[in-house]
Amino acid sequence: MLPFKLYHVWLILFGAKIVTRRRWKVRRAVPGGLHWAQTNRFDPDTRFARLKVLEVYKERLGDMTERDARKEGCRNLKAFRKVWKSLHGTWDPHEEVYVVEFEVVQALYHVAKALVGQPTKELVAA
Repeated sequence: MLPFKLYHVWLILFGAKIVTRRRWKVRRAVPGGLHWAQTNRFDPDTRFARLKVLEVYKERLGDMTERDARKEGCRNLKAFRKVWKSLHGTWDPHEEVYVVEFEVVQALYHVAKALVGQPTKELVAA
């Protein structure tokens, strides 16, 4: 299981977010592995997609590129840093995190709509 914030649901389902960075102490995913994406780690009713892990590797936050930020579903690196700080409190460019690249293999649109409503026009056009 990979937990995500509500605002990530449609980004993942529409393929705008295809990477996630995690502060894991040890690797929790392997290429080829299948994981549920959900918004509440304790509530299986919040599962909105089944993800297949494509790659897992470690990277320093400071080594991220603009392209990496877009794969995270952000417009640019500045926007990604803002999201990271809101989730984790700080941005340390030397911090090593796990990078998990994934693809959606099963989308549960009815769950997504129940969780966050219809996607916005801006998201659909992205």
